[in-house]
Amino acid sequence: MNRKQFLLSAAFGLAATGLVACGDDSAEDQMEDAADDMEDAADEVGDDVEDAVDDAGDAMQGAAEDVKEGAEEAAEDAGDAMEDAADDMEDEMEEDPQH
Repeated sequence: MNRKQFLLSAAFGLAATGLVACGDDSAEDQMEDAADDMEDAADEVGDDVEDAVDDAGDAMQGAAEDVKEGAEEAAEDAGDAMEDAADDMEDEMEEDPQH
């Protein structure tokens, strides 16, 4: 049972218990209380979903930043390797200009 179902079941259970336990309230008041309890439970679920979406967004942003940093480092490494290769070729040409 997921959290939303649990909260809605709990709210409904509380509302039903309230209907039985409160003999003084009119049926209309009891139904309004039950509806309020269900609305509160739905709001809590909505807040949980919103928090989960925010957390997922933060995680995705963090992952994107990590990928960007990795790409920048790879580009720097590739540039350094190309410079080293060019230097090696230049050294070889100076040592043996016929090749």
